[in-house]
Amino acid sequence: MTIDAIVANMDPVWTSTGDDTKPAAKHAQSAALKRFLQSARDDGYPLLLMSELNAASLNNAIGETLGDDGITYFSAILSSSACGTRYAVALHTLATPAHRVVAVGADERELEEARSSGITRCMPLSDALRRGSAPFSHAFSSDR
Repeated sequence: MTIDAIVANMDPVWTSTGDDTKPAAKHAQSAALKRFLQSARDDGYPLLLMSELNAASLNNAIGETLGDDGITYFSAILSSSACGTRYAVALHTLATPAHRVVAVGADERELEEARSSGITRCMPLSDALRRGSAPFSHAFSSDR
């Protein structure tokens, strides 16, 4: 499978690392995310981060989870809660056809939103973090 870019929503990662999260779980999730992001970077995939968080909250969360240079993992960031149009904006921003993009989403609702925008290769965020590398050969296609 040939892909040119990744579109990902990682809001559960940012919102689950609050003060009440155990340090070991926080560290494990941060390490898994860093492995995934570094793998995508090493493989040369541009990664567009989508989020429903406002820009200030997202910036703080990225810094807390990934460190001061965490923002450098992302080619572009789209902070918007406008469901239905954000994947179209993401595809336009990446200047990549939908069939050449993998969507990594937090839940089935998001993955369905990606599919309705023409993205057929989708992967749950939990799978991406569990594997720890950019596992795009495992992304499933809705046009099987």
